[in-house]
Amino acid sequence: MPKEATYHTHPRSVRDLPIFGQLLETGDTIESTDLYSSSNGLWEQATCPGLTLHGNGPDPLWVRPAPVPPERELVRVGNVYMERGAVPPEPTPADDENLET
Repeated sequence: MPKEATYHTHPRSVRDLPIFGQLLETGDTIESTDLYSSSNGLWEQATCPGLTLHGNGPDPLWVRPAPVPPERELVRVGNVYMERGAVPPEPTPADDENLET
């Protein structure tokens, strides 16, 4: 059974948009199009295709990008990116102060 594709955020970056794809796990073989969470805060393309992932801890994350279905596209709601059709959170006074114009 194929793994579900979902959004993944970089563990070291709050400014980078999430990427959509399948999270790779121990035993998966890295492909040239896979991305990993680099220590520089960016998603980087694999430089070691053909290697097998081993369970050496949670870092880095490896993701196999997948096409984003239209109903799962990200849209900006205020200062937050959400999946299309998701219910936005209730605004708070702090949100009004931090709203970008």
